[in-house]
Amino acid sequence: MKTILTLLFLLAMVLVNGQRLGDISSYLNNPRVIKDAKDYYRGKFRASDDTRTFNICDKINAKKSDTLLPFYLLCFSKILVKADGALSEAACDYTYEASLNNTIYLGRFFLENPQVKKLYLNEWLKSVADGIQFNSDFASYKKEIKLNIKNATAEIQKFWNDFMIRVGKIILSTIPPSPAPCPATHLTAALLFR
Repeated sequence: MKTILTLLFLLAMVLVNGQRLGDISSYLNNPRVIKDAKDYYRGKFRASDDTRTFNICDKINAKKSDTLLPFYLLCFSKILVKADGALSEAACDYTYEASLNNTIYLGRFFLENPQVKKLYLNEWLKSVADGIQFNSDFASYKKEIKLNIKNATAEIQKFWNDFMIRVGKIILSTIPPSPAPCPATHLTAALLFR
């Protein structure tokens, strides 16, 4: 009976604190972790728009109860830093979807792993901003996030409100300013259409 209670307690701790990144060696030695993630973490290949990289990317939208998700989020975050070209475009879809599908989990992951947050949150912000521009609009995204965090803790709500403010600023910074009308352009157009 005592063994069963201990196992239930450990299971509850995993479910409550599943977002906290565990000892990396426990992931690297875990047979359930995909080989591509282990190899990438160990530096055996570079991220690119290939099957091995996308196998890792696919894992960030796994079930929230997956105890391996923190390791996949870490690997994916490392990929974001190196992503360019086609991989960068694909990554923004993954970050966009993860932020909408695993909103509370993702917020808790960054809050419970301050070093990961420090190293990779800016990459997530930029990637989500790109994802919004490709997939939606900021107002719709913001509405969906607010709906997802409606019943969340104050800490999670603050994280996502700050996240959305920063994403909004990134989106605004990518919009080119409207050029002032140039008299020469109007004159040229007037002469052409006379």
